[in-house]
Amino acid sequence: MPFFTSVLNQFPEHSLKVRTINKDRQRQCFIVHRKPQAPHWQEESAHEIKNDEISRVIETPEGYIVKYIKQRTWHDNLRIFFGASKISAELRSCIFLQNIGLRVPTVLEYGMAFIPGHLWGVTGYYLMEKHPAVDIVKHHFRHCNQTARQRILTQLIRDLQRLRDACCVYRDLSFRNMMTNDNGELFWIDTNIRRYAKANQKFIADWNKTLKVLLQELSMMSEPAEHDGQRAIQALML
Repeated sequence: MPFFTSVLNQFPEHSLKVRTINKDRQRQCFIVHRKPQAPHWQEESAHEIKNDEISRVIETPEGYIVKYIKQRTWHDNLRIFFGASKISAELRSCIFLQNIGLRVPTVLEYGMAFIPGHLWGVTGYYLMEKHPAVDIVKHHFRHCNQTARQRILTQLIRDLQRLRDACCVYRDLSFRNMMTNDNGELFWIDTNIRRYAKANQKFIADWNKTLKVLLQELSMMSEPAEHDGQRAIQALML
């Protein structure tokens, strides 16, 4: 199955496995790629965190996260064979964001559907490391103190600068897709980015649009003391 070498080089072990894909014990065959340190896991012992029309997320007893990607249109079947599926995009996004200095979960294993268009509609999954973060920023921001908020905003502005310098737009830029730990460190989740060859008009329009959405979200979460953070984010607009 064609795929990008930059991703495959990180997953030296390959196998063909049949896995259970939901609590009703439905099963599907995947071509599985693993890192040597990837843990062995079974869905039967995991509990469900999220289940919607786009994806399903479970957590193993050891704290590892598994995200299943659901088929949304018949085009998703074709994208698998060209390395252009949603799971491929998220894997490449993780690698790219790590390379520019953002904190993202490390992917230890992923599986691509062996038979696209399978009855159960799952095109792939990936297994992420235990996450050191403890709360989603959107929730944490409401009850943490001002010092912790400022620390989060400082790291957010630093990461946004890195994204802008790399001509990269985070497609779903939201505090729902950021997590933090007790030290106020920022972690990015649900990675899906769009890269541009240069800072052309399309990049500028998309970049400014995502920042406006983030600023609107921040205005409903923050207090007057955080206005400096809002102004710093506004200053990143092109």
